Formats: sequence, C-alpha cells, structure tokens
Amino acid sequence: MLTKGDDYPIHQRSTPIAEVGTSRNFYDRYFFNGYTKDGDIFFGAALCVYPNLNIMDAAFTVAYKGIQHNVRASRILHQERLDTKVGPIEVKVIEPLQKLEISVNDKDANISANIIFDGYSAPLQEPQMYLHDGPRLTMDTCRMVQHGFWTGEININDETLNFSGKNSLGTRDRSWGVRPVGAYDSQPTAPMGLPQFYWLWNPAHFDDFTTQFHFVDNVEGEIINGHSIWQSKKNKEVENFKNLSKKVTYKEGSRRVDLLEITAEDSNSEVINLSVTPKKRIFM
Repeated sequence: MLTKGDDYPIHQRSTPIAEVGTSRNFYDRYFFNGYTKDGDIFFGAALCVYPNLNIMDAAFTVAYKGIQHNVRASRILHQERLDTKVGPIEVKVIEPLQKLEISVNDKDANISANIIFDGYSAPLQEPQMYLHDGPRLTMDTCRMVQHGFWTGEININDETLNFSGKNSLGTRDRSWGVRPVGAYDSQPTAPMGLPQFYWLWNPAHFDDFTTQFHFVDNVEGEIINGHSIWQSKKNKEVENFKNLSKKVTYKEGSRRVDLLEITAEDSNSEVINLSVTPKKRIFM
C-alpha cells in the first residue's frame, strides 16, 4: 500500500503512510475563509481526507450580492493522501505553515478561482479537543489556526472578483484526529447517550494585531475547552488573555448569534472588550 507520502520522512508507525493506525473516524482537513474589508465578499473552502473510509471531499462557497454560490465534490481516495484534488477543487501547499493555493474550475456552476493564502501570523496550536460518550473517547483532535492575506481572483458568472493582499483578509485552520463521521456506531454505549457541546469560534483582524477566541461548552454551559490569543502583526509577539467571559444575544426565536460580547484581560490586567455583530449568514 505504498503511496507518495512514503518517500518523505514523516512516518510515525512501522507501516506505510496510508495506514493511520486508529479508528475509522480519523480525518485530516484544510479549512479556509476570506473576505474583503468592506464586507461585500465572503468565501470559504475546505478539503478533508478520511483515510480509513477511503474518501476525500471538498467544498467552495462564495457569498456575493446577496447570493451564496456553492461547489461540492467527493471522490474515492485510493489511499493517496498527497493528491489533494477533488473534482474541480484543489489545494496546494506552496510553503508549509505559510502559503497555500486554492484552485477551482467548475464549468457547470460557472465558478472558477485561483487564490493564494499568505499567512502574516505564526500558526497557533489550539488545546487538544476531547469528547467522551460515557467511557468511550469519540473525539480527539488537534488543530492549528493562522491569519493571513489573500491574493488572486474568483470568477462567478463571468464577473471577476480581485483580491490584492491587504484589502482581503482571512483565517485558515488545519485539523486532524478522530471525531464522529457518517454512520453512528452500531454498538453504542449503555445507556445510550447523545454527547453534545456548544462551539463558538471568533478569529478577528485589526490594523496592528489579531485575536483568536474560541469557546467549547458542555451541555450545562460550562467551558470545557477554549483559546484566547492576541498576536502582533509587526513583531510576531503572542499573548494569552485571562479572565475570559462571553455574552451571547440570539436572534429572536433562533440559535443564530445576533451579538457576541467578549470580555478579557491582557497581561497588564487591562480589560479588553470585543463586540461582534454578524453581517452575513453563510451555510456551509
């Protein structure tokens, strides 16, 4: 079961790279978002590998002029994880941990793209994420997050959208590990439960710095995992916030966030207040 990855010194087992050595639910994913500073354009992309299911899938979406345009694709993996192309969508690593390219060419949807993400902050490794269903570990994932600029163009119905660096911001994450995928386990724990958590993720760009907050709460609303980081754009300085709290106001009759208010303290115990109001509703 030799594949291209076996020619790189990245093995962690005494078997070929194609064998991940863990549950069928192992996944390995790219995720990107991007937007213009004026908020007129938002786009997102993802590509995920499921080695033990022998599947690779991908998606690309653009929200522009009140319409969301989508491209989705899936294929058989054939155990080859370095061929990161699914139908009309491809992700290429130009410079690891720094620069990646996304290409899209869907003639049926009349959507094409050639855009490059260039990180201006160092990648951040978030705390490991665990979730149990009784005694059974159902989620064990690692994730990194990076802020950056976008360059290139997206074409929708013969209209070209140009991205030129500092007017086009975005965030990417890379995550991998084990999490529930597809069919539910045929032999659940007893008594059968439905483990759940509340996820709130907010990377934000400012002129001289970025922030990245995330909250993972259990069913009782208690924080079980989180991350709160400030990064300077100039000198790569990184600082952890402390005494973190949040207040969420929902749109009436829904669980859609209408307003997010975050309060924290920096290393000098100065209070930081962040208020976030959603401008677009994106369906991924």
